[in-house]
Amino acid sequence: MKAIRNITCLNVVAILLVSILLFSSCAENLSGPGDQEVAPELPPQTTMRMNFDFLNSTKHAKTGEEIGKTRAHWNWAVLNVGVWNTILGVTLAGPVIAFGESFNHDPERQEDGSWLWTYNFQVLGVQHTAKLYGRLESNQVQWDMFVSRQGAFTDRRWFFGQSDLLVTEGTWTLNDPNRATETSFLFIEWQRDLQSDDASIKYTNVLDGNAGKGSYIEYGRLENAEFDLFYDIFNAENGNETDIEWDRNPGAVAGRVADENRFGDASWRCWDASGEDIDCP
Repeated sequence: MKAIRNITCLNVVAILLVSILLFSSCAENLSGPGDQEVAPELPPQTTMRMNFDFLNSTKHAKTGEEIGKTRAHWNWAVLNVGVWNTILGVTLAGPVIAFGESFNHDPERQEDGSWLWTYNFQVLGVQHTAKLYGRLESNQVQWDMFVSRQGAFTDRRWFFGQSDLLVTEGTWTLNDPNRATETSFLFIEWQRDLQSDDASIKYTNVLDGNAGKGSYIEYGRLENAEFDLFYDIFNAENGNETDIEWDRNPGAVAGRVADENRFGDASWRCWDASGEDIDCP
């Protein structure tokens, strides 16, 4: 993934030291495979929910003759990000609510050594019951979320995933909550650096038979980069890539976009803090 490809020596040492302590602690407390005395740490909610603040990053009117003209570059970037935001806002609503509610409840240890968070939550006014299991396996935590919908279905697996013991990286696989048979449609990969603000999350379409299978959007933060936020978007249907970068504290250039299909070449197109098209330095 783009945001965290290199870990500093300090991070490596920290991870090794903490890992040794965690493994030692687990070894003392384990009474069977997957057993542990302390509940595993839940991955942050940001590991499932992408940041779309970019859509509000530039304040100006985007109507009438301005669209596609003086703000063509910024508008093209917003359009591509906005499409994903709309799709994900609908498809992820249930899973995001279900996972988010888990932070308001304490888990209970099960006889098999796993930990269970169980609670009720509502989606569009409909009562649901969640069962989120966390279990230590092979130095990772395996997660499984089962949901029951009042008057509809019982213990349907909405998503599953894994995270490392330091909660610095992991994955989620989301199933279609409306299908009786388990059908995966979205794969999420996430990373975060404990020593900096660097982090990334990537959504990939994995739905078999779907024309967009393989399409993805990746969002990340790069603390020390010239442009400290980015989206990488890939459209599997036409093989096109759209790269977007912008600066939370912009100078002359607030952001830029590269899209060969749109602009005819792979060069960057830039905009200033007001969204106006400008020449890239």
